[in-house]
Amino acid sequence: MNQSSKKHFENLDSLRFIAFLFVFLSHSVFTFGFSGNNFTTKELEAFSHLGRIGVDFFFVLSSFLITWIIEEKYHSTENFNARYF
Repeated sequence: MNQSSKKHFENLDSLRFIAFLFVFLSHSVFTFGFSGNNFTTKELEAFSHLGRIGVDFFFVLSSFLITWIIEEKYHSTENFNARYF
């Protein structure tokens, strides 16, 4: 697949940012010392849950994009070789 035939899903960029933000917020609470601000256990669990949602969503987006690329390659060449993917 050459560069000009690649598809870019602009509408997924904002979703990727939201997923990134969830993971970033989850890590910032524990990594950057914000945990010293007397967060309750319930609040820390909420931040941790946001991070898990973000990571799960990244996996969903990646799975969609990989499947899209495989489908495009198969339909354009009637062949797909995972070794060269």
